[in-house]
Amino acid sequence: MMNWEENNILPLSRLKQAVPALAVSVMLAACGGGSGSTAGAASGELAIALTDAEGDFLAYDVNVLSLELQKANGTTVETVPLSTHVDFAQYTEMTEFFTIATVPGGLYTSAKLTLDYSDASIVIENAAEEAVEATAVDAEGNPITTIEMTVQFNDQEPLEIRRGVPANMMIDFDLKASNEILSYEPALVEVDTYLVADLQLDGEREHRARGLLTSVDKENDSFVIDLRPFRHRQGRFGSLTVNVADTTAYEIDGVSYEGENGLNVLAELDENTPVVAHGVVTMVDDVRSYNADQVYAGSSVPWADRDAVKGTVIAREGDQLTVRGRYIDHTDGDLRYHSDINVMLGDETAVTRQAADNEGITIDSVSVGQAVMVLGQGSVADDKKVSLDATNGHLRMLVSTVKGQVDTLEPLTLDVALINKHRSSVYNFAGTGVDESNDADPEAYEVDTQTLTLTDLVSGELVAVKGFVAPFGAAPQDFIARTVINPEVQPMSAALMIKWEKGSDNPFTTLTDDSIVVDTEGARQQLEFGGHRNPHVTTESYTIVPAAEQGRYALKLRGQRSIQMYQDFADFSEALAGALQETSIKKILVKGRINVETGTVTTPSVHVLMW
Repeated sequence: MMNWEENNILPLSRLKQAVPALAVSVMLAACGGGSGSTAGAASGELAIALTDAEGDFLAYDVNVLSLELQKANGTTVETVPLSTHVDFAQYTEMTEFFTIATVPGGLYTSAKLTLDYSDASIVIENAAEEAVEATAVDAEGNPITTIEMTVQFNDQEPLEIRRGVPANMMIDFDLKASNEILSYEPALVEVDTYLVADLQLDGEREHRARGLLTSVDKENDSFVIDLRPFRHRQGRFGSLTVNVADTTAYEIDGVSYEGENGLNVLAELDENTPVVAHGVVTMVDDVRSYNADQVYAGSSVPWADRDAVKGTVIAREGDQLTVRGRYIDHTDGDLRYHSDINVMLGDETAVTRQAADNEGITIDSVSVGQAVMVLGQGSVADDKKVSLDATNGHLRMLVSTVKGQVDTLEPLTLDVALINKHRSSVYNFAGTGVDESNDADPEAYEVDTQTLTLTDLVSGELVAVKGFVAPFGAAPQDFIARTVINPEVQPMSAALMIKWEKGSDNPFTTLTDDSIVVDTEGARQQLEFGGHRNPHVTTESYTIVPAAEQGRYALKLRGQRSIQMYQDFADFSEALAGALQETSIKKILVKGRINVETGTVTTPSVHVLMW
């Protein structure tokens, strides 16, 4: 069995493979509201959302104190109305709308993000598959409190704010580039924050908007929410129009609807009812639109009036689940990661499935390996063990992801590496089969592919399947797939990291306007396809070429709190050559399409960390 590790999560409900990027993506025309910034006649609106690229973390909760824009003349504007705890490890699959701010017009040349680590919760998984909380330290080993990081926009494309023209911004907080796990006993993580700014939208990623219902426009198939991101209960974060369609799935107060029926029920809810929407951003004739494919409202929203557990079932005995994940206390919105949360189900527990038919779904449908969101009454014991009584609550089965190596094709069986970010050895599959001999076996995990085609797959290849675990006590088969993804043939599926432990003064054999050839001698290589880390592929050199005329290229000097952005590959290459005259290279991260045989990486994104 290959020893892969989890680093990137494939986007939920997407056949396309997006470039994993931890990003703060500013998008969409605002419907009003704002962050409290001083607005003048020339003010415009800026929509900001947060997302992330995967790192080796189960949780990465820090406090975002400030996101400040700066003009060339030194004028600054704060865009965040309230300090906000954000668990960046949750945003590897999606982007969350943060705030829609009214900002004075003009050209802004940089953005400064301030993070507070004094109450951080950084959780990693050790070799024994135990979740341990780590301490964040700097390069000298000192505990970190507050970090400020400035991102310099491209000189040729500053952030321009104009009245009537919604602006966009993306800030990429890359967990992999920003953090290095030093040890597990004690658990220490060295932090050198790496942010990347982009003024382009990412239409590939799923976007989530949370807030309070303001109005419903049935004639125009839309509704408006006042944003309340990241479990905030108050504050002015602006408002957002959410467009819906006949295919939009709704869950309102635990009941499922679709299309017009769902919108009609939504229209009957009281103003300020909690709402969560999942969807995508599109651009038509320079007009941005947020289009939801899933909407949750009322008591179906975790922070409405009940405590919540979100994670993966790692064991089940009778009606008791053991869930590894996060516990949310609805009274104060506090969220903490826990290894083992006891969840009790009962005959009155309502069970639904994310964006799927719920006919015949009961508590017996919930098996080991299933991702879940459970609402109920929580309690924390003196030893800090968490329990959730959901006997009169609600369990939502979420789309789960299984990654592994193809064993056989008919039926499709996998040698499983990961289920929802966790190694297969974490799970206790007892009771999953019709009898003990048919309990799920992670080395021969049987997948019901239904009508999906497998023409691109061959034995031995890496694969990711998305769907739902088969009902408890019903295997074989073990998993019912809705999507089968071969990451080696998906566009933009590769992530490559090249790292020199003591830096390199001469890492390139070629450094030109249209290509960079990296000599990997003395470097550690880490190559992933769609989140699968493959330690068996190493190359003596890689040729990096731009995927398009404009990209997202970033250069950071180690220990400095500023990153310079470039859109043009030639400008980036020239700046890189200049930096090498003064210092050495520590790390290169490239995300794009890779040809393993030739070592060529075609990419829109290169991040370089100098020593």
